[in-house]
Amino acid sequence: MLHSKLRFFAAALGALWLAAPLPAPTTSQMLPVSDTLLLTGGDSVDFSGQVHVVTQVYPPDPILPPDPVVPVTVYINLAGVSGMGTSGIRYQAVGTAMVDTTTMLPGTVTVIGDGFRAVPQANSQPPDPIRVQVMLSIDAAGSVFEATVQLLEGIT
Repeated sequence: MLHSKLRFFAAALGALWLAAPLPAPTTSQMLPVSDTLLLTGGDSVDFSGQVHVVTQVYPPDPILPPDPVVPVTVYINLAGVSGMGTSGIRYQAVGTAMVDTTTMLPGTVTVIGDGFRAVPQANSQPPDPIRVQVMLSIDAAGSVFEATVQLLEGIT
């Protein structure tokens, strides 16, 4: 009787272990960026700096057959991105974004984060909206193995 209870307990534990969600693989990267943007006032600005990109890929449900499409969350943060305009005005690019999407594994993802601003230094003109595009290549395990970023002019 004790032997059958232990076997039942072990089977129940195994079922719980299989049903537990797997942790989302997280990739954190500092990526260089260097782009020229034409801002709304006509100023052409050469930006450069780093973009911090954190990617979480949520693995498929362990129940078979697994769904080939998995959720992906991309966090984007500008880190020291600045530039000088042809007008002589220095701009600081600021902001963060979180973008949710999906992909098949292995796969590629391209997301565009909104809500970033090019803020002029020592000038009374308002900040310009800018966007950040992130392109990711993700392996079958959910880890990012290649990533690039690009600054884009904002939509006004």
